[in-house]
Amino acid sequence: MTRGALLLTLALGCAHPAKEAEAAAPGLWDYRVIYAGGDLRVTAHLPGSDLIITEDQGAHVHDLKGATKTGDDSWRCASPCTLTYEFELEKDETFLPSTPDLWLIRPAGSGRGSTYQLEMVMPPGVAFATGITPGPAKNTYRAPAADMEDGPYSAFGPFDLRAMSSSVTLALPRGIYRDAEVTAWAARAIDGVTQYYGHFPVPNAAILVLPGSGDEVSSGTARGGGGAAVQVMLGRKITEDALHEDWILVHELLHLGFPNLPKRQEWWEEGLATYLECIVRERLGITSEEHLWRELAGNLPRGLEDGALNRSGSWASTYWGGAAFSFLADVMIRERTQGRRSLEDAVRAIVAAGGNINESWSPELVIATADRATGVPVFAELWAQLAENDAPKLGVEDALKKLGVTGKGLDDRAPWASIRKAMGQRFPRPQAQNVDPER
Repeated sequence: MTRGALLLTLALGCAHPAKEAEAAAPGLWDYRVIYAGGDLRVTAHLPGSDLIITEDQGAHVHDLKGATKTGDDSWRCASPCTLTYEFELEKDETFLPSTPDLWLIRPAGSGRGSTYQLEMVMPPGVAFATGITPGPAKNTYRAPAADMEDGPYSAFGPFDLRAMSSSVTLALPRGIYRDAEVTAWAARAIDGVTQYYGHFPVPNAAILVLPGSGDEVSSGTARGGGGAAVQVMLGRKITEDALHEDWILVHELLHLGFPNLPKRQEWWEEGLATYLECIVRERLGITSEEHLWRELAGNLPRGLEDGALNRSGSWASTYWGGAAFSFLADVMIRERTQGRRSLEDAVRAIVAAGGNINESWSPELVIATADRATGVPVFAELWAQLAENDAPKLGVEDALKKLGVTGKGLDDRAPWASIRKAMGQRFPRPQAQNVDPER
């Protein structure tokens, strides 16, 4: 299914529809969804309100009852309101990735101050895999109504749901992969992210594995909003070696431990995950120390070639420019504190303050939290030097040279060689994972 950009507002025209609808939609949005024959049968108890659906919903919603038609494409739900309708799922897909706002009709407005509750009734053999926060009862989920739009990934299909830890569920398509290999791949990535942050950065998350073509991990994305989910496309012919070498799952899981920033600062979100993914994989023993520094030395300098990070917007700036910002922060914090603090302390403090993928922060709040945690104003300085300008006092090449990263290998006689070794210090051996089958 594709998501249409246009929102069709099912509402009676008025001068300020958003403000009126928001005021009319407090309380609980309560949904019961029955999966039957590949379609969804939905019962919704909602506050009285104008209603909105997306363009894609309009092509799939049938037999809508409980709403009054007020125009060609306008409907209103009186208070108290009970809606029933059927949502027709695509028939040519076995696994159906989605987000809740695609198949849940909802009141107009932001939903601020309201909660939506979802009860899923699934037949034997079909699972609902989702990152939405579990509710108090089995097969229920609850989240802020304001987070329904663009909420966590969900999917319908023959999944096995496995509790990888108290925080993470793995949704694995049944009968496609060598399950032990895929489970070990997920457990390794979860362990690395958990050890770097000190604990898993969100209380609840799902890893949704979707089958694709080929023999590699082809793509991945992360989403929050009332929970958290990482969606990964895994080739049906994936090998154990390809799983071991994968960087995508670690990268996406790292996104869960950093707040959403304004679009202009996407480079910070992507760059931090890019840099930390390299560090975490080396500290897990997936890559070698030599590989880590060869990769960083070959990519970090080009990330700053397009000028100030807040103004560039290029691919290189977004990923490797943001990674260079994070790398320099890590080095500078370690050097100024004689190794007592690092980037690790900064990101742990951000998570401890509630800064994860479910929250939106300003860059100023991130800087203040990080610099307070390390005791040195490194982020404030780098923000001025790299985000707003393009004249860092410490260049990437200079930092690499002082760390002992040369074209011929690693020099342990370099002035910052001890910092380099500390940056790649291996994690302790992970504890055995208790992987539980679907409850």
